[in-house]
Amino acid sequence: MTKGAIAVDELAQGVWLLPWRIERVRLTKGMKWEACRTDRHLLAIAVAGEGRAKLNGSSARLCKRRICGVRPGQHFEVAAAAGAEELLELLVLEFAVHRPARKAEGDSLNAKAETELLGMSGWFAVPAEESTVALGERLAEQWETADELARLRLHALFLEFVYRMVRDEREHGRRQAGDPLEAARQRMHDRYNENVTVGQLARWAGSSATHFRERFRSRYGIGPLEYLTAARLRAARRLLLSADRSVREVAHQVGYRDEFYFSRLFKKRVGLAPSAYAQSRDRRIAALGYPAVGQLLALGVRPAAAALNDRWSAYYRSYYRIELPLFRTDPFAAEADELLGELGRLSPDAIIGGGFQDRLLRERLDRIAPVLFTPWSDSDWREQLRTTAAFIGRSEEAERFLSGYGRKAAAARERLSASVGRETVMAMCVSQDRLLVYGRRNIGAVLYEDLGLHPARNVAEIDDVAEVAAERLAEFEADRILLMVWEDEASRAAWSRLRSSAHWQRLRAVRSQRVQRISPFPWLEYTAFAHNAVIDEALKLFAAKRPVE
Repeated sequence: MTKGAIAVDELAQGVWLLPWRIERVRLTKGMKWEACRTDRHLLAIAVAGEGRAKLNGSSARLCKRRICGVRPGQHFEVAAAAGAEELLELLVLEFAVHRPARKAEGDSLNAKAETELLGMSGWFAVPAEESTVALGERLAEQWETADELARLRLHALFLEFVYRMVRDEREHGRRQAGDPLEAARQRMHDRYNENVTVGQLARWAGSSATHFRERFRSRYGIGPLEYLTAARLRAARRLLLSADRSVREVAHQVGYRDEFYFSRLFKKRVGLAPSAYAQSRDRRIAALGYPAVGQLLALGVRPAAAALNDRWSAYYRSYYRIELPLFRTDPFAAEADELLGELGRLSPDAIIGGGFQDRLLRERLDRIAPVLFTPWSDSDWREQLRTTAAFIGRSEEAERFLSGYGRKAAAARERLSASVGRETVMAMCVSQDRLLVYGRRNIGAVLYEDLGLHPARNVAEIDDVAEVAAERLAEFEADRILLMVWEDEASRAAWSRLRSSAHWQRLRAVRSQRVQRISPFPWLEYTAFAHNAVIDEALKLFAAKRPVE
C-alpha cells in the first residue's frame, strides 16, 4: 500500500467516515478547479477525460479511474489537458473522519476529529476497478436528490466505496508480488549495497541469465547490471551531498569493496572525483514545485531549473525579480514523460520537491538523481528547511538563516506591538464560491506566532484553513481583516457579491475601514524564503491604512 492507502485496521476499530459533500466537476479544455485547504478529507476520482492534478505543488497525470486522496490543509488543483477534446469529469467526495475519544474510565460517546488518522495523501497505486467508479457515480447521482433520510442510507454506500478502494489496492499488491521481473528490479533498487550477480537475479526471476538480461532490458530500457550501477551511484551522490564521509566509507556503504574502482567509476559517470564532488558548492538542483524553490532560495541555492505553473513563475519574476529556468511553465500542460525527459537532459545532482508524488513517478525520478520529497502537512517550514539543507549539505546555511529570521521577527514584533496593540487580526480569502479563513499554520505561522499579532476570536482553533459561510464571518469579531481575492473570474464575481452584502457591511473591520487587500503571494507560500518576505510586507501593511477599494 502507498502513502495514499487507508489504514484498514483503524477503520475496523470504530473509525467513522462521514460523507459531507459529493460534487460532480466537469472541465473543458483549459479550465481548472481547486480545493483550497479545506478542513475535511477529499477523494477525487476521474471518471472521464484526461488532465493534470496538483497536490501542494506536486503534479501528476490524471486519467480515467485514477483516485487521489487529499488531507485537510492541503491544496488540490485539477486542470483539463490543454489539447483535450473530451470533457474531464471528476467526482469529488468530501468527508469527515472521526474516532470515538477514549477516557481513562470507559468510552466516551463524544467524537473527536482525527485529521491525520487515515494518513492518506496522493495517488492510490492502482486505478480503481470500473465497478468502484460506478459506485462513486451512483453516490453522486443519489446525493444530488436525496433528502435527509435517504442520505443516511448513502453513508453505508460511501463505506462500501471505501471498502472497494482498499480491496482494489490490495489485489493490485498481490498481482505485483507475482511479477518476478519487477521483484528483481525492486530488490536492486532497495538493496543496491548487497553483493548480487545477474545469475542470482535470474534465479529469483525463474529464468536463465541470458533470458533475464533480455527481458529486463526490453522492459526497463537498461541492463540489470547497468541498473544496479546507477542505483549505487545515485546513493553515493546522496551520501556525498549530505554527510561528511570518506570516499572509502561511501564506497563500502553503496556496495563497492574497492574504493579505487569506485572512484574511477564515479568520475567516469559523474564527471568529478568523489572527493571533488563532495566539496563542490556548484551543484545542479532541480526543484519540483514552489515549496522546494522557496526553501532552496533561503539556503542561497538558485535551482538549476524548476517546474512551476504560470501563476508561480510570474510571481517569482515580479515579486523577487528572479528568473528561474523552467522545465515547463504549466505542470498541467505536459505529461510526466516530458518532465522526465527534461530532467534527464539536465542531469541534476539532486531533485527536491514538496508534498506528494505518484509512486511510479517517484521511482522514475530516483533513476535520474537522488530525490527528496518533504511532506508539506506533516512538518513545519523550519523542519522542512532543515531537512532540505541536510540533503544538500547546507545545514550551516539553514541555521544561519533561522537565526537571522528569529532576530528579524523579534524586531518586527516589537514595532507591530506599538502600532497594532491588542487589535485582533483575521486573514481570509475569496476563492471561487468559497470563503476561507486561515488559522495557525501557513499565513498564521508568521502573523500569530512569529510576529505576535492577536488572532481574531476562534481563529486559533483552526489548524490551517476553514471554509465559512458569509453569515458567520461576524462571529470572528476581527478588528482587522487581511483579504485575498484570487484573480479568476469566479472569485472576482464572488467578491463583488460579498462586498455588497449586509453580512459583509456589518463586520467590525469593515465599519472601521480596517480591511486591507493583500496578494496571495508571498502570504500563502509556506516556505522560509516567503516568510522572510512576509515580515517586510507586514511592517509596510500595518504602517498605513489600506482600505478595500
